[in-house]
Amino acid sequence: MSVLTQVVSLNDRYFITDAGSKVMSSDKGAHGSGGTSNYGYAFPTKSFESFDPSSKHALELISLSEEHGWVARTPDGPELSVGDTLVILPNHSCPIVNLADQLCAISQDGDTLSIDSEYWPVTCRGSAHGPLAWS
Repeated sequence: MSVLTQVVSLNDRYFITDAGSKVMSSDKGAHGSGGTSNYGYAFPTKSFESFDPSSKHALELISLSEEHGWVARTPDGPELSVGDTLVILPNHSCPIVNLADQLCAISQDGDTLSIDSEYWPVTCRGSAHGPLAWS
């Protein structure tokens, strides 16, 4: 499970994306475990190598506001421009699917990343049907 996002701004320290905590999860690990120091890893689609966090193209998603994500720039990392796309592998995917109306199919063939035109509706999302609270 991944999130496709765009660079909407940048400075000398960060690539700023259009996917914040309202799209991503603000958990730093599944079930709030805090098992990592970041919110996930971002991979540029234009220089896609692999979904390996140790890849020279892997970037850390280190901060989130509600609307934006801050991806740390590295001295030897990829150079990106406003409008470039990133694939983010989040730390916790459950809330992301619950927040989405549809999922886009992405396939990998060797070193080629393909964003397909196939979209899958998320039909079981939103409210939970479990125990009820009565007052």
